[in-house]
Amino acid sequence: MSKVTMTEALARDIAVDAANAQMRTAGRKKWDRDDYNLAVREYVKLWPAEERMPAMDKAEMLHRIGENLNRPVSEQGA
Repeated sequence: MSKVTMTEALARDIAVDAANAQMRTAGRKKWDRDDYNLAVREYVKLWPAEERMPAMDKAEMLHRIGENLNRPVSEQGA
């Protein structure tokens, strides 16, 4: 079996899956702030933004990550 390579899309999907699991466990059908924050934390852990965007401050990076979590892959980077 080959090793899986981490990509930005894979990191995002894992983060969204974690937040969805937390949401379902809590018996909800929509994300709350804790679910969103979990998704951002997981994404940053798996795909460190500091390495990809060193000129941005952390607040701007987290804002952009949050925007991307809510957008389809086809629209990201636009």
